Amino acid sequence: MKFIHFYFFIIVSANAYSQNNNYDYLINKSIEYIELENFNKGRDFAQKAYKINPERGEAYYCLAVIKLSECKNDNKNSCIEGLFFVEKLDTYLNNYRNSHFVRGSLQAKIKDYEGSLISFNKAIELKPKSGYYYYNRGYVLFKLGKEKLFCNDLRISCDLGYSRSCKLYLKNCGN
Repeated sequence: MKFIHFYFFIIVSANAYSQNNNYDYLINKSIEYIELENFNKGRDFAQKAYKINPERGEAYYCLAVIKLSECKNDNKNSCIEGLFFVEKLDTYLNNYRNSHFVRGSLQAKIKDYEGSLISFNKAIELKPKSGYYYYNRGYVLFKLGKEKLFCNDLRISCDLGYSRSCKLYLKNCGN
């Protein structure tokens, strides 16, 4: 009887291992397609991963990033759906990848600049060498009328190598 229990344990463990490997494969494919800006393919892989295990957060991250890409076309519903996915992500994986940056970007799109500022602050706290993060926080600071802080973030962003900030700094903040 012990042999049967052991054999059953091995089969169940192998099946769980196989599903986790398939989930990871699907997430990696989703991220790969997202990076190539093929969001439809990325969505397909993320949704398949979600169906395997809705209690792992990576699929929510992929879906949030895809919604952010749709949000860039001023589709407010996509922004709100993206925020939902980021909230679900945080339920399972706190501080995953650049989830605070994604949240801040979505919040900025719906003009929640105060919320966006909080999210970008957290993103920068977790990844302080990202010029792109400072650039985006600078945008929010500009929208909030905080010109000195806007210029400071542009300077930091430029110093970190984000060239777009350098041009904007020279244009708006002087030397």
